[in-house]
Amino acid sequence: MQLKNEHLQHSRKRLQQALKSSQQLASTDALTGCLNRRGMMRHLKQHFAPQTLQGALLMLDLDHFKKINDQHGHPFGDLVLKTMVQRIEMLIRTGDVVVRYGGEEFLCILPDASLDDACTLAERLRQMVACAPVVEDGHSQWVTVSIGVTVFDAQEELQTAIERADQAMYQAKGSGRNRVKVLSPTARKPLRTVPPAMS
Repeated sequence: MQLKNEHLQHSRKRLQQALKSSQQLASTDALTGCLNRRGMMRHLKQHFAPQTLQGALLMLDLDHFKKINDQHGHPFGDLVLKTMVQRIEMLIRTGDVVVRYGGEEFLCILPDASLDDACTLAERLRQMVACAPVVEDGHSQWVTVSIGVTVFDAQEELQTAIERADQAMYQAKGSGRNRVKVLSPTARKPLRTVPPAMS
């Protein structure tokens, strides 16, 4: 009887571990290791009570990524994406959230960050990406990123703020790429363009 109970406990433990592993796989982007959209929603529900999350968003999109894939192949393109996440994670704070939001599009959620803090981070990220090429097996590729920035409060739907950050990012692309654009919650036009820092 004791042996049977031990076997049942062992089977239950293995099942729980398998369930946890499958949930983690469903929440994580397999290539980069950061959260996917489903994982983002699960993470936010676990860590923030309803209508308490506020702060800033960065929407980042790698410039000319299709051209990089076409020139160097998809494995090198995958390396560029993984390098992008590594560089983001070097600069963000503990508690900030990185999400692979689309193919070459990444979302950073910065709880309780001010607009100035978010703009400073965005410009540092832009510089870090632009100032160091991605290199592997003789392939060297300079990469740039366009970044949209916005802020949101606890009363605003997160999806609305994400769409605004996405709009700011596309305005950055439309203005020449490799730059940061800021869009306020009330503005239809960019609040400002963050001037590139002098190198």
